[in-house]
Amino acid sequence: MNVRTGLKLSLLSMFSMLAACAEPAETRNMVVDQSLAVDREEGSPFRYNLAVTAVTGGEETNPLWTSEIGNAQFADALKQSLHTSKLSADIQRNSRFEVSANLIRVDQPESGKDMTVTTHATYRVTERKTGATWFHMTIQTPYTAAFDRAFSGVARLKLANEGAVRVNITTFIKQLVLSKPPG
Repeated sequence: MNVRTGLKLSLLSMFSMLAACAEPAETRNMVVDQSLAVDREEGSPFRYNLAVTAVTGGEETNPLWTSEIGNAQFADALKQSLHTSKLSADIQRNSRFEVSANLIRVDQPESGKDMTVTTHATYRVTERKTGATWFHMTIQTPYTAAFDRAFSGVARLKLANEGAVRVNITTFIKQLVLSKPPG
């Protein structure tokens, strides 16, 4: 093998590795679809009264390993979803309620044709003035990214991560709006 052929093979190998790099879950793909916005509960005490104050448990993506869900992306997706659902306070510091979320666990497959990711997240909503807990629930939701959505397993895992968070936030919002005030 001559030097030129060896260089070409090395470059091809490097580009193949870069093409398979893991990317983090993207906020825009985790936000609740506007068609799922919760309009029907206009009398809800949470309407325009929530502020996200803490999001924990996420993990940054190592490009050489697997796609993960970072705290910043999860927090932004939660904030945007609450806004879309008409639950976010216009001025966050004046909100009646504070929302905290903890991404407890993300179950991911190591490989597979269709990839299912399950997210486990705990949400807590407390009244800012009294500190009383109005809502506290751990939500577990799966999402499957089918083989026909992306040829690359790395890309399918990213899609499954994003879908699992989107479904998790959707479930949180629906459960919150249906919950009864304490007391």
